[in-house]
Amino acid sequence: MNDALASALLKLDRADKHITDVKGYVEAFNGGRDYVAFTEYDADTDTTPIKLRFDALPDRFTACAAADAIQNMRSALDHLAWQVHLRYRAAGNPPLGMKKVSFGIYEGRDEYIKPASQELIDRIGGLDWAVFLDNVKPYRGGNKLLFSLNLANNLDKHRDILDIGTIPTGILVYHSPAAPAANVALNGFRRWPIQNEITIATYPGKVEVKPNVQTSFDIVLGDIEGIDNESVAETLNKLLGATRSVVSVAAATFF
Repeated sequence: MNDALASALLKLDRADKHITDVKGYVEAFNGGRDYVAFTEYDADTDTTPIKLRFDALPDRFTACAAADAIQNMRSALDHLAWQVHLRYRAAGNPPLGMKKVSFGIYEGRDEYIKPASQELIDRIGGLDWAVFLDNVKPYRGGNKLLFSLNLANNLDKHRDILDIGTIPTGILVYHSPAAPAANVALNGFRRWPIQNEITIATYPGKVEVKPNVQTSFDIVLGDIEGIDNESVAETLNKLLGATRSVVSVAAATFF
């Protein structure tokens, strides 16, 4: 691989560092937080939820570090497209302005195959680039991870900080005295800012119990198509792997 992709690879290496930061925030949350389990009868639903109240929340920079990683990955793809275009220009083809050259990720295949989209793809890198993108499938319903990457990047840049939340990864509930089985709900997700109470299980009717709860938690992403409610650290690693794969195949194809 020559120096043409040095900037794209550097962006990916920087993304990896941000992912390490995210993992640190997750570990600090699980290592430093404590919680109290309690029940609270709800007369409206005639149920008795078991709730956890936290004394600490995930670091507020967790979402920012995740977004920084995503931005570096997305930027690496644009750097790749620019280098492909420079190669295409060097072969005597007409140049495009920098603002017109990017790694397009589309709302769906119909948008991808539109004449205007295909014309721009051809002007960026010619037939070889078009064939390469046909294999990558950079659109909703094609390469799901790249589409989620693009969506998350746009949300963070133009709308709001990425949503994150906490979710139980395993729950053991002991009852004193004995009580009917509770319906355990592994859906403790909360939008940012994260609330300090979540419901993890529900008893039918009014039940007098003192729950002893043992559980662990992960920090997850929310409201992002394809990666919502998934572990933020694991998801970022998947996105990084998908992006590295595109850059690696492009390196072998074009450089």
